[in-house]
Amino acid sequence: GAKKAKDEEDLKKILKTALTDDEIVLMEKRLAVKILLKEGITFSEISRRTGVTRVTVNFIRDNFRRPIWKKRVYSENKNQKRQ
Repeated sequence: GAKKAKDEEDLKKILKTALTDDEIVLMEKRLAVKILLKEGITFSEISRRTGVTRVTVNFIRDNFRRPIWKKRVYSENKNQKRQ
């Protein structure tokens, strides 16, 4: 089964086994963008604070809004049902 992190350090260890350092930085930035969007910060200010483009801020806003069951599924068999 999936391992649950006990604390922040444990979470870092788990993520380091699954992600590269660059992927972790990208995840941190995306989470920061989501938090700043929830706080009502403008796209320009989010871009300035995080270093991501306004296009990326818009992408994150749109994709975090979409319910999980409506996410795109990339499968070789388009008729295959999700499990």
